Amino acid sequence: MFSNAQDSAMVNRSQNIYDVFISFSHKDRLIAHRIIQSLQAKGICARVFDDAFLSNDSYLAQIEEAIRNARVYMILLTENSIQSDFVKMELELAITTAKERSKAIVPVSMLPSTAELPAVFRYHLMAYHWFNIGPLRSDYENLSDAVTKMIRESEKDTYLSVRIAEYISAGLNDQAADLLCDQIRSTSQSILQGTEKEQRACRLSLLSCLEKLSALHTFGHDEAARQLAHKKLQVLDHTARLLFLLLHPEENLYDAAFAIRLLHYERHIRIGCSDVLADGETDEGNRQRKDYERTMADYTGCYRALLPTLQDYSEAEKQFIQTADTYINAPLSMPVRQPMPAQCPHSTEDELLSSIATFMHEGNKVFDLISQRHNAKSLYSCLLTSYERLRGYCEAVGERSILPQCIDRIAQLKQIMIKTGEGGKAPEKVDAGIKSLLGLTVPKSGKFDVFISHKSQDFDLALNIYEFLRSSLKEPFFDKFSLPEMNEAQYRKSIMQALDASRHFVVVFSDLAYLKSDWVSLEMEVFQSEMDEGRKPGANFLMIVTKSVYDQIMQSNKTLLPIEYRRCEIMCMDDYREKLLNYLNR
Repeated sequence: MFSNAQDSAMVNRSQNIYDVFISFSHKDRLIAHRIIQSLQAKGICARVFDDAFLSNDSYLAQIEEAIRNARVYMILLTENSIQSDFVKMELELAITTAKERSKAIVPVSMLPSTAELPAVFRYHLMAYHWFNIGPLRSDYENLSDAVTKMIRESEKDTYLSVRIAEYISAGLNDQAADLLCDQIRSTSQSILQGTEKEQRACRLSLLSCLEKLSALHTFGHDEAARQLAHKKLQVLDHTARLLFLLLHPEENLYDAAFAIRLLHYERHIRIGCSDVLADGETDEGNRQRKDYERTMADYTGCYRALLPTLQDYSEAEKQFIQTADTYINAPLSMPVRQPMPAQCPHSTEDELLSSIATFMHEGNKVFDLISQRHNAKSLYSCLLTSYERLRGYCEAVGERSILPQCIDRIAQLKQIMIKTGEGGKAPEKVDAGIKSLLGLTVPKSGKFDVFISHKSQDFDLALNIYEFLRSSLKEPFFDKFSLPEMNEAQYRKSIMQALDASRHFVVVFSDLAYLKSDWVSLEMEVFQSEMDEGRKPGANFLMIVTKSVYDQIMQSNKTLLPIEYRRCEIMCMDDYREKLLNYLNR
């Protein structure tokens, strides 16, 4: 069981999502403390359990909950821990939970070379990369550096994708295109890692990025526009070389369909870049067009020849493959050059409007300090709302100098709120004053690619799906980040608005009983009703479940599901990424 006094001393954030969960024997507390201190020095928060305080029946449930709410599961292997019956029991539970929920697993060893590892440890941990540490301070620093890199890489991709989506929404196309190039390069670097399914999901994410980039044209010919065009071309060259090694369109129908879509986006981007670099001359654009038509004809020939093998693919793959016809027949037109707007003289009114934005921005900085001081989720939520309103004001009055700063801070706050639970509490006067100042109301729903439904116990699973979709430049609705704090009546109204505004629906669960919970069952029923009555044409109703639940459902021939949902596509958390993108990229 957890010791509250000792646990609170080791945690510098609240109990929502932790970076690292560490399992160890109480005899190794000093070693665990050193690891925790090293991680905290890097800004990584860690939670622990200790077999010296195990006395009640809720112990296993507490461990499972703690692992569920961590990004990384770490186990400290010493001569003490490998002899502990508690650690062995915890390991089996932890490995099952971590695997089902796609957690990173990090074994850390201080065992001597002569130590004999019990079979249970060999069976569960030999497939993972071990970190060996000794008594040196540098050993602990190297471990914390490796774990920090693992976590930050995941956070970086999500943070970057959020900023891209917000820049596009704000009409800052050049800034969005610049970040998209970074996103494409980052995705390309990880495309060779992981299993075959993970690689294919990564390729689909890359395709989503290229699709977005192809829609963001730069029409200027100043130095900034030329630098951006060169950056686009460098990224495209790198990506083309990489995918040339991976794709086999002459042998694989899925690869042929992928190559057709990839070529369409790539050539559109290249022609736009050539237009910028050639200062509007058409010769280079015409040459690009001829190259495109020749290569597209080759890919189309492969695609047509392999179409008889379509029945060998899954339903989601078939849907993706069949969209290739759209891109084969789509004309590749030159980007339409928009006339440059006339420069208006800077009026006194413009200066006053700009002053208001500056005043609001400075106020948010003070508000930010108050939020950090109390580390309260309610204040971070209010601060997020305040920055979103300032962003809306900047867009309305054309204040472009502060707008990018608002977008970046909004993305940062969403990252902070992932790890901020209910531990911090603002004084009542502060909380009431800030909310009164903002006058929080039910937000207007935007358009969402997918609505993510989940029970609170599966927050971490839903978060994984949300972050994956954002990194693939989709717009998911996830109540934890899409809605501010509100009462139940306001919350219900906002959920109904979001369901109405969502194109697809995903429900994620790790226990069949969760389908009967009030909110999950309501959300499922409403969306299914909208589909049945024809108000959601082309919508998909998808289920993403843990491996154990997936096996239960399939072994029962889906009879464990309510009859109205047995026709739904069911995906396992182990490999949902590629399948989900196939459905959303139709």
